[in-house]
Amino acid sequence: MKRLFHLCVFMLLMACVTSCANRIPYSDYSTVPPAQSAPSPYFSPKCDYPYAVNRVETRVAMGGEIQNEVPIKETIRQALPQEVSIRQEKIVTPSPKDAGNDQRLVPVKNAVELKSLIVIDAGHGGDDFGTYSSKNAKYQEKMFTLATAYMVRNFLQDLGYKTIMTRKEDVFIALDERARMANKLQPDLFVSIHYNSAPSPQAEGIEIFYFRAKEGKNVTARSQESKNLGEAILSRMIATTQAKSRGVKHGNLAVVRETTMPAVLVEGGFLTNEGERDKIKDPAYLKQISWGIAKGIDDFLSAKAMIAKRGN
Repeated sequence: MKRLFHLCVFMLLMACVTSCANRIPYSDYSTVPPAQSAPSPYFSPKCDYPYAVNRVETRVAMGGEIQNEVPIKETIRQALPQEVSIRQEKIVTPSPKDAGNDQRLVPVKNAVELKSLIVIDAGHGGDDFGTYSSKNAKYQEKMFTLATAYMVRNFLQDLGYKTIMTRKEDVFIALDERARMANKLQPDLFVSIHYNSAPSPQAEGIEIFYFRAKEGKNVTARSQESKNLGEAILSRMIATTQAKSRGVKHGNLAVVRETTMPAVLVEGGFLTNEGERDKIKDPAYLKQISWGIAKGIDDFLSAKAMIAKRGN
């Protein structure tokens, strides 16, 4: 028993060392992780067995057996970008029934002229798994948010926007640090990407949160712009995914409360709903979600630019 105990302690220590070795400093976040380094979204948050983690694969012991993680790993690998820049490729949107009336991504002139900067925040990360499915294989929210954030970034860049991601790997960043990072960069918009959970397995759909701040009896300009941004994104997301709309709502959430620019938090669907989770596992559906977010951002900024131009 003593030998088994020492073995377990050693394996846990190795897992911690490996995890720390995979973390990168803030200054290195501009480095895109190669496709083969994509972490797996497969895990057991209540696992009592020791497990080791690296950037190539995650093996998790559940119920005394090693579960087959290959299909899940491939889903995320397909979602993450290749080492070749997305700017060198011709990006085609989903089919008409999946992506509304938009057939092909074409750089938007006003986006290039304005050089708008968008901060994309992949929710959770590192030891913060986020939510997860409650049955059978476990799916980490943090991995789906990262895959979606990469897709949104690539779509926005192809549309001509500048982007910065708060994280590009499986690392933990505190909520207040995410907000401070955005405020220091002073982007035009801040969009945080998440996936949802609920006690009821029937809960489904997409919802978007913004922070409704008031000056006296009036909602602040930033809050109103955040709400307008949320409505533009939700409209596009529902058009591309045909998911249920849960609306745009006020939420006292740190990343949208503490930021100083228009900011929203997108909940792309419920991992606790089996049907919706099966869709979210599909890279094609993640692409629909991501295109909806990107096109909603583009709609909002294009409308804002048009209003400003008329004012001049």
